[in-house]
Amino acid sequence: MGYDKRQAALICDVADQPDGWLDLRPQKIVSKTGIPVVRKWILTLGWPFVVSPSETLPEFGIILPDTVVITEWASGVFLRMNAGAEFELNDLANFISTLLIRLYHLEGESAVELALEEE
Repeated sequence: MGYDKRQAALICDVADQPDGWLDLRPQKIVSKTGIPVVRKWILTLGWPFVVSPSETLPEFGIILPDTVVITEWASGVFLRMNAGAEFELNDLANFISTLLIRLYHLEGESAVELALEEE
């Protein structure tokens, strides 16, 4: 199986917060039948906090699902997580919504600008 080079990304920007952004990309592989399948989801977001995500997320009432793993973070810059391909898309969307609302104190969907970008 090889990697599928075609990628699309969901980009979310919180208009009034410079640290309020999120990037979701699938990592795909091409199956033996030639069909691209998602291997995992890579979720990267602005991280304006100096404390580690494992300490900060619970303070905002965010509990990572079993299929989500923190892979990298930089204080005041970004947080990167991987979500398993078995993560249902509705659950993934709800998780992203919870992250944006709680971390950036959003009051409504209108505060977020969405874009789908393809490479």
